[in-house]
Amino acid sequence: MKKFFCLLSCMLLSLVITGCGKDDKLVCSKEQTLGTTKLNIKVEVSLDDGYATKMVTTNDVTFNDETSAETFKKIYDGKEGYKVKQDGKKVNVTQTEEVAKDKRKTDETKKDYVKKQMEDEGFTCSK
Repeated sequence: MKKFFCLLSCMLLSLVITGCGKDDKLVCSKEQTLGTTKLNIKVEVSLDDGYATKMVTTNDVTFNDETSAETFKKIYDGKEGYKVKQDGKKVNVTQTEEVAKDKRKTDETKKDYVKKQMEDEGFTCSK
């Protein structure tokens, strides 16, 4: 009986530590160089029961000069859904998109489908 309670305690502890099998994020990234411009893209997909609910895309762009960075920043400045920061030659653009409630829990929002689409676009995904 003592072994049973010990085993049960270990199982409950592992569920608490790992979370009940519910995946909460898929993270994909990609690096590109276009001429002298370097682009690092990171996409975090929030999941609920294996379906995408929100995507946060972060683009870190490094330009050859500050003028190009300022010009790029102006494209996204003030646009709804975008946050833009510039630090010298580097520009960070973050976009947040919620998946519409009527589109949730469809084949196109399944984790495996989203992951495959991202990988087909050249992203490396973890989790």
